Amino acid sequence: MNLFILVLMFMLFSGVLFYIFNFNHLLMMLLGLEYLLLIL
Repeated sequence: MNLFILVLMFMLFSGVLFYIFNFNHLLMMLLGLEYLLLIL
């Protein structure tokens, strides 16, 4: 197992997750607000 390849794969996976999060940023904000309202 090459450590460099593992780090590279982890960075790529994090980049994809970050891109998806930015793409659905408004949806995540709306869900977060709804969640806070449910808690309150």
